Amino acid sequence: MNIKSVLKGLDEAIKISSEKLNEQRQMECILPIESITYHEVLNTRKGLNLSQATFASIMGVSKKTVKEWEKGTIQPDGPAQRLIGILNSSPNVISKFISID
Repeated sequence: MNIKSVLKGLDEAIKISSEKLNEQRQMECILPIESITYHEVLNTRKGLNLSQATFASIMGVSKKTVKEWEKGTIQPDGPAQRLIGILNSSPNVISKFISID
């Protein structure tokens, strides 16, 4: 084993370590889920021109749950809040859920 092979091995180890550090940093950049108010639920659904039944189907919940969200009786859970936030910031995403014949 010569000094060149040792240095090459160290360079590779540093590169691998650096890549792993970059991956960890990317994971830490995920934005927190923002709390969604009942007004935002209602405005999101109406802004997308969706019925409560269609919105419920997209969200994976019952129509009754959507009604309760819009009244403020219950609040959407984390995944639902994340999806509503995505629909608010990128309304064109709705085309991924709806097929118009």
